[in-house]
Amino acid sequence: MTILFGGGQGMVLKPEPIFNAVESLNKTDKTRIILLCPQGERFSQKKAEELSKEEHLVFLFAVTMKVMMKEFVNIL
Repeated sequence: MTILFGGGQGMVLKPEPIFNAVESLNKTDKTRIILLCPQGERFSQKKAEELSKEEHLVFLFAVTMKVMMKEFVNIL
């Protein structure tokens, strides 16, 4: 059973837990943190191939909970 929370355009997440999670990573000078959001550059196969050469990647997805839950439910 899937339970969705929120309403309207989705939930607003507090930034502190996200910042804390990123700060807790074992980062090095080779760590790249990439924020994916609708306003950013398109994530293409070419970009994926470029990034595959990096040693340590962290992807953060900036989408509304509504969008994320919709995709999550589609995976199930």
